[in-house]
Amino acid sequence: MPNPNAALYKEPVRSLSILMTGLEEWAVNVSLGLIGSLGILYMAAYTILLVHLPFQSITIISFFALLSILLLLFIKFAKFDRWRSLWLNLFLVGAVILVSIYCAGSIYDTSFDGQGYHQLAAFSIHNGWNPLYQTNFSDSLWVEDYPKGAWLLSAAIYTLTGHLESGKAINLILMVAAFCSTLGALLQICSTFGTKTLSRKPWITHILRTILVILIAACAACNPITIVQLFTNYNDGLIASLLLTLISTGVYYVLTHERRVLVQSAVAIVLLVNIKFTAIAYAGLICGWLVIAMMLIQLKTGEAKMWKSPHITRAILVFLGSAFIGILLFGWNPYVVNTYKHGHPFYPLAGKDAIDIMTLNSPDNFIGKNRLETFLISYTSKTEDAVTPMHSTPAELWPIAWKDYRNVNVDTRVNGFGPLSPWIFILSVCLWVMLLIWRWRIGLLSTLLILALLSTVFINPEPWWARYVPQLWLVPLLLVTVGWLTHRRLVQMLAILVLIVCGIGVFKTADSIILLQVEHSELVKTQFSELYGKQLSIDPQGFISPLVHLAERGITYKLADKEALCSSTVQFAFTPAQYCIRTGE
Repeated sequence: MPNPNAALYKEPVRSLSILMTGLEEWAVNVSLGLIGSLGILYMAAYTILLVHLPFQSITIISFFALLSILLLLFIKFAKFDRWRSLWLNLFLVGAVILVSIYCAGSIYDTSFDGQGYHQLAAFSIHNGWNPLYQTNFSDSLWVEDYPKGAWLLSAAIYTLTGHLESGKAINLILMVAAFCSTLGALLQICSTFGTKTLSRKPWITHILRTILVILIAACAACNPITIVQLFTNYNDGLIASLLLTLISTGVYYVLTHERRVLVQSAVAIVLLVNIKFTAIAYAGLICGWLVIAMMLIQLKTGEAKMWKSPHITRAILVFLGSAFIGILLFGWNPYVVNTYKHGHPFYPLAGKDAIDIMTLNSPDNFIGKNRLETFLISYTSKTEDAVTPMHSTPAELWPIAWKDYRNVNVDTRVNGFGPLSPWIFILSVCLWVMLLIWRWRIGLLSTLLILALLSTVFINPEPWWARYVPQLWLVPLLLVTVGWLTHRRLVQMLAILVLIVCGIGVFKTADSIILLQVEHSELVKTQFSELYGKQLSIDPQGFISPLVHLAERGITYKLADKEALCSSTVQFAFTPAQYCIRTGE
């Protein structure tokens, strides 16, 4: 018998379907605009170094405008119809970038490495150091030999704004880009496969589904590692955002074959390989798994021979081309330079005379164990920053140690995703088992997807350190997504529970660390305000940030050795730099 109320549902359902399609289009375009803007800025900054022009605002703006015009002309003549809607999102893209720059400039980086060498690198590029031609850098081995992608972007933003702290705006920009690309991919997955929810009313189904994918996308983008490092110059959060963008755009391309998302993938790959050595392996594995997925789909549908599929060929060419350009051109320093000077592209972490940075950074009970052992110990232990000679401490499941969220920081060694990690693991395993029991095909698919993602985790010899493998956070969220695609209400309920626990973990991390960073930032600002109008003698101890902040405020100083300072020196907050107030001069 026909449902007498069916006609009442048709119009709301149709309207909601149109709204979801529009939301998907908006999300993909905003993500493309954000990551595309950073890609153009990166290319402009690199070109300035390559042609040996002054690294100044006028040259950056000129090359950025020129490259943008060339891109728009290419789009126009290539007749990509779907690109026209990009214009509608330019205002929002610009707003996100401006807000990111403002927030980054307002909250000072008080982390040790963030100030110690990340800011030093960006400051040096801003002030004329050209790593393409001046390959030696006497002030820091890490600046000389590490990838320089994030520093180049930070230096460009610093040059445009005149404020050193604004350079870390790339963290927030890429986090928003990752959220938008993930939202677009999840909406496309729902559109392709469809779902059944807890309601029998179709319009409620659409609303619940939309809310759910927004929450999953937000939870994935707000990775605890990303949140912890959001207002610092550390680069692990950047890796998390770029990997999420690469995965999301890859999935979207697998489902739709739209070329515009390959542009995002290409930019993500180029940036990834120029931010951290390990990102080469991560990006390579993800691209490899995406190509295999396309081949299996092509084989199943039988539309054409997989080696003759233009979609697969296009993806392979983009992935390989981006990696080649990213490593050999944009990554000339360090990869080619390190190979020539030290015999290994990943020096100083590999090759002859490699430096062991892990022994002193590891808990004492981790030393000598294999990566699986340390992995299991770490994520079932208390959240703390334990380094040799300290040991890790086994976690207690109940009561939950909420106070341990105060131990979460940019370098947290043990269980860096937070005290809820054991519960997330247990609930995720239960969800996976339920998938295998009630929907074994979907369960098998989820197993393969998890193994593919874990391959990017365990290729790192130190997967126990959360900030080294931020993509591990995506495993439970992958299960949540797959669980929601089933028609079993109990499975869907457990998937929602896993998502809630992950969301609580994100909220507690943000509530703890961001408030602390704001508090520390205000202490630093207060200290500098109190020094206004005074003349200082400073021993920076290799930290450039106090000198830059003083110069930005017009406070005069002169450099001095520690021995030449007065006996009652004062330390700049959260740095080893010291100063004395000069009198009688």
